[in-house]
Amino acid sequence: MTIEGPGTIDGQGARFHSAVRGTPPPSGLGGNRRPYHILCYRCEDLTVRDISLLDCAYHSVRVIESSRIHMDGIYIHNRVNGNNDGFHFISAEYATVSNCMVKSQDDACAMFGSCRFITITNSSFSTRWSVFRFGGGSANNIAVSNCLLHEVYGCPIKFQVNSGSRHENISFSNLILDNVTGPIHIAAGPRPPRDSPSPSTATEEPAIVRNISFSNIQGTVTTNPAQLTEASVTSGYRPGEGHSCITFNCIGGAIMENIPLENVHLTFGGGGTAEDAARRDLPQIAGEYFMMGPMPAYGLYARNVHGITLQNIRFQVSAPDLRPALIFDHVEDAAINGISVQGNPQAESVVRFIDSRQTLFTAVRVLGQAAVFLQLEGAGNEAITIDGGDLSKAASAIVCKNGAIENSVKIRA
Repeated sequence: MTIEGPGTIDGQGARFHSAVRGTPPPSGLGGNRRPYHILCYRCEDLTVRDISLLDCAYHSVRVIESSRIHMDGIYIHNRVNGNNDGFHFISAEYATVSNCMVKSQDDACAMFGSCRFITITNSSFSTRWSVFRFGGGSANNIAVSNCLLHEVYGCPIKFQVNSGSRHENISFSNLILDNVTGPIHIAAGPRPPRDSPSPSTATEEPAIVRNISFSNIQGTVTTNPAQLTEASVTSGYRPGEGHSCITFNCIGGAIMENIPLENVHLTFGGGGTAEDAARRDLPQIAGEYFMMGPMPAYGLYARNVHGITLQNIRFQVSAPDLRPALIFDHVEDAAINGISVQGNPQAESVVRFIDSRQTLFTAVRVLGQAAVFLQLEGAGNEAITIDGGDLSKAASAIVCKNGAIENSVKIRA
């Protein structure tokens, strides 16, 4: 079956919206009872192409338990109501999204339930929330490429992998990030009950995140998100949304391994304070990215991850920042080659390791003056090698604190 244009579907979403919180909309349909532009339920061989979808009451395109679904050349403008997703896949397989433009109020392209064999390419997205949102269930064999993500105030790439869930073999490549927050957040582990700072104690199989790759990504990450122009999508920003960074957060016995980043060049907004940098014991949370508060690193923070590869990485700031560029907290088996990171002479260090081991630095460069390149904290640091590179702009190469010892690091010229 094919739905094709040219043509426009106007969802008249404002008719299902109440200006007064807690009162029903004029139509009597609110919450999850609102209609979609397109609802695809247990369908096969559906193609939608060359149409415009405007002002939906709810999610613009929802695809549930369907196979061989193709979305091509679709324009979505969905910013008239709450929870205005663009594409929302639930347990879909063998699906494609290509040549689309999405401006949404909520997730621009969400994948929930069990999604597999999905490709998304040659498209642009803008939203107050996330673009590629993974939550619940499982996801595997998914490729995202050649996309422009602009004015994304809610983390462009976001995984929330809770106990019993598994996400594997997913790639993101050739992406431009223009004025976004986040920009990447992968959280694995028990999810805390709503409005609680502590994770659930329910006994389930551990969350698994494995083989998630990022390559050829460049752009700007803001620490001062602006309001989008449409009144319906403006809302207050939480402290954790501003000073964010690439975050890989694995807690509660979850497994996160084999995470490569290659050719990632990002400029962050800066403005991080010494108070932000001093945060060591971050909340044990595998939930929304802002729940961790302002991050102690401006570029990348990883906790309890096994197997990280950083190849040709460049992190800079557009304003002074007193946070480290990179923090590893209980990370094991990392290879860092060709990383250039901006320092600050007033910051404690450019890189911070907390009880991390088996890491090889090669061809590392410090951009700008810095007090310390690598600060080691904790007796668990070991088998760290710095092989070549240029640390001349750091007054000290290594500083040890909280039981860390210099013998845990080998520096080779």
